[in-house]
Amino acid sequence: MGPLVLDVVTGLLVLIVAWGGVPVALAVLAGDILLIPDQLVLPHAHSSYLTVSNVLLIAIALRVAAMLRSGQLDRRVLTATPMHIALALLVVVWAVAGVVFAPESATPLVEKFRMVQLAAMVAVFLLALALLRSCDRPWLTGGVLTTALAATAVIAIVEHATGSAFTQRLFLDTGQAANAFSAHPLEPRAGHDRVRSTAEFALAYGWIAVMVVPVAIAVVIGRRRVLDRSSALVAVGLTAVAVYWTYARSAAVALPAAVVLVALLSRRRALLIAAGVVAVAAIVVVELDPVIQHHVSLSVDAGSFSVR
Repeated sequence: MGPLVLDVVTGLLVLIVAWGGVPVALAVLAGDILLIPDQLVLPHAHSSYLTVSNVLLIAIALRVAAMLRSGQLDRRVLTATPMHIALALLVVVWAVAGVVFAPESATPLVEKFRMVQLAAMVAVFLLALALLRSCDRPWLTGGVLTTALAATAVIAIVEHATGSAFTQRLFLDTGQAANAFSAHPLEPRAGHDRVRSTAEFALAYGWIAVMVVPVAIAVVIGRRRVLDRSSALVAVGLTAVAVYWTYARSAAVALPAAVVLVALLSRRRALLIAAGVVAVAAIVVVELDPVIQHHVSLSVDAGSFSVR
């Protein structure tokens, strides 16, 4: 994908948001979060702050504002909730830790960029929650997230097969700066490349996948169409494989735990049995396969563990 192609694709997405309704804006936002690297800059924008994600975020914000003004959206979708308060506290902590107590070597430009990142994160939260409150087709949202999750898993599996980072190729093909974090090659662990899909690093992708898997499982349980349920089940399977190849220990433990938790909350006998089988199978495989034991051992890349 060359610079001009990226410009055109971004422009088309902006037009789609401008003329679409709530489900369209929500789908673009979900796809942006899961499929577009945060540091990918719009090639001809001449500003490092105008990333593809930020441009789409501005377009979605303007569309939401227009729908609120015209009455297409109820203003109550912006009403504060305990989630907003929790986010506000988290942002304050991040701002203090990442800006006020930043290392002396940090430049004002870096601090400014961090503040822009915080503002973008808050905007994503507010817009996503408002759109989710307004969307009268929740299964469409679940389907979009599940499809995007499957796409990230396929990218990760291709990375494992080729040993080449998707984001690195994307940044180089669009003429992005080679010092962007996402433009780096795959990071190794114990002689194996750690896939990261569209995320900045392997652990980030592992946890992003873990957070979206319950949505895919909800689609498996809640949809009646065999095609929808089968597709969601395939997405879960592909994601499990991709998460393993991140070699992220915490995500590898969290994924089966998330499946079991969703099964318990659903109170569906079939899902409980399936989750139990998955959990037992995971334990047996780990116990019998010395390679997997090696990959999840704390002795491998102990430096990352000690730093945390």
